[in-house]
Amino acid sequence: MKKNKEDELQFVVDHYKTGHKNVDNAWKEFKGMSGITQPGSRKRLLVAASIAFAAVMAVAATMFVVRSFDNGSPKSSPNTERALPDTVSKAKTDTVKTKKGPVVFHFDHTPVNAAIRKVSDYYGVGLTASDTTKMVTGEIEAHDVNEAIDMLEATLGIEITKR
Repeated sequence: MKKNKEDELQFVVDHYKTGHKNVDNAWKEFKGMSGITQPGSRKRLLVAASIAFAAVMAVAATMFVVRSFDNGSPKSSPNTERALPDTVSKAKTDTVKTKKGPVVFHFDHTPVNAAIRKVSDYYGVGLTASDTTKMVTGEIEAHDVNEAIDMLEATLGIEITKR
């Protein structure tokens, strides 16, 4: 123990003699020692790295959001097919309109042809009747075209077919 104290005292005497070292030289020597770093250099590096990481994450998140909103827009197909007018007219006649609520048709001494035309125009379906000499009077409530046809057939005793 006594030896350590003598060594420390000798170190102090050797290094701290008046005029032996100035402050600038002492700091240069101190900074040059291995294992000692400047306190601000690592902090600056960590701050710069975290700012760069945050910027990269912000750009990635922005690109993700922009692309996810862009996916909702319709894309045009490279192979566009056009329908022929003949096909379109057939498709229009084949479609049947379905309404959610019941529809009430009012007839007052209406000929069968006019009644069928009214139902046909409403539902967009071509209809023909087996007997066109009869007249219709009253109200027919129907949810769809088949129900309207069934009611007219039962009421008039005729057969109605879809074209």
